[in-house]
Amino acid sequence: MSHPAKQINDTSYQIVNGEYDDAIISLTNTLKTLKLVLSGDAKIKIPKEMNDENDDDDDSMDQSDSSDSSSDSFEYDFFSSPTSSSFLKTAVAVNIRSSSIPCCGIAAHINERSCECDDKYSMRSIASGPQNELQLSIFRDPIMVRGDHFQAPLDVRVCEELSYVAIYNLALSHHLKSVELVSLDSPKQNLRRVYLHKALSLYEHSHQILMKQTVNVGVPIIHSMALVSNLSQIHHALGDHNKAEMCLQYLLSTIMYVIDCGKVQTLGDSMDGFLNMILPLIHGEGPAPAA
Repeated sequence: MSHPAKQINDTSYQIVNGEYDDAIISLTNTLKTLKLVLSGDAKIKIPKEMNDENDDDDDSMDQSDSSDSSSDSFEYDFFSSPTSSSFLKTAVAVNIRSSSIPCCGIAAHINERSCECDDKYSMRSIASGPQNELQLSIFRDPIMVRGDHFQAPLDVRVCEELSYVAIYNLALSHHLKSVELVSLDSPKQNLRRVYLHKALSLYEHSHQILMKQTVNVGVPIIHSMALVSNLSQIHHALGDHNKAEMCLQYLLSTIMYVIDCGKVQTLGDSMDGFLNMILPLIHGEGPAPAA
């Protein structure tokens, strides 16, 4: 049985290549493996390419084995395709409702356009309107595990950290699979909603792991932004526009925090994609209509 971190990284390539069904099966098995390790019923092999210095007789370990590495060596990063954007544009039917969104304080920082508010704390109301087909994005990059993960002992903390990554990627696989079913017939539309509900549940579960005080998963702020952006898209697709707007307001607050702290560069090219999600709301235009 290979190391769960290697299994996770293998499925990241499947997700980027659009092999969502295979990724769902593999990640589900990975989570089963992590449960078996915690129960003491599984032994994990260290991949040979990461363990060339060891003899073949020493290529397995269980959670009681000692190691110089620790879970502190775990690092996580999004895996982007070199040929496509990190943001997948989708179209969903959304009612534009009246709401208040902080207007300034962000456009002024990024110099996108001049503000029309009286001060930084002014609020702008979005006009109500009929149902529209709106363009919303999914952050589609899966998470990969980096660091000395193949040597780390699989204790409770490590298994929970790996569970966070596996569950997030499993949610993303279901989410992206639902997009494939958009243009199909009515029975497939029912299946699409099943995938959306499953993705929603898994995203929320991964967030709960992040918030647990017993686990300190060292992930950058972009993970929270990706999660809340994808939750917003799912809530819109399922017709729960109140929750979708709450997610976007949280994303807006996070972006303002990133700007105020001077950490924009840590988001790289992804910052533009997140800004595109919330800028129409800031300027009172509602989400941009799909082309």
